[in-house]
Amino acid sequence: MLSTLKHQIIYFDTCCYLRLFNPKNQEKVRREAKAISYIMKHIRQYSWDWIGSDLCQREAFGISRGNRRYKPGLNMATHAPSNIIQSKKVTNRGRQLKGLGFDSADALHIACAEKGGADLLFTTDNDMLETASQHSNALKVAVENPYEWLKGFKK
Repeated sequence: MLSTLKHQIIYFDTCCYLRLFNPKNQEKVRREAKAISYIMKHIRQYSWDWIGSDLCQREAFGISRGNRRYKPGLNMATHAPSNIIQSKKVTNRGRQLKGLGFDSADALHIACAEKGGADLLFTTDNDMLETASQHSNALKVAVENPYEWLKGFKK
């Protein structure tokens, strides 16, 4: 299934790291957490590249400081083998994306993923997914929900 895909460079936004530690009392949360775990497990198997960013690390740290349940999410955010540092170029691209209607943090995640040459940016943020869908031609990275992306391979 996934082994037939070309080499992938994958970026997870912060909500993906934290989704793994959300209470699993909703079906959507369970499905997304399972999909994220599956993709992370297969990153090594298929020799895909996983990139992160200092933005993910800062966000995860800020959230985990106030909530111990999310502390493992901080650890995961710091384990990406390669991290994109927010530069002036990233900030400027983030401003452009914000002009398209993205939330400030979402725009910066996309800009980081683009700078890192990511093929896929995974998020569980519905607003980000909707805005990305409306402006996909202006993005240099595909923005996908991990569960929906995987579901496409099971058909």
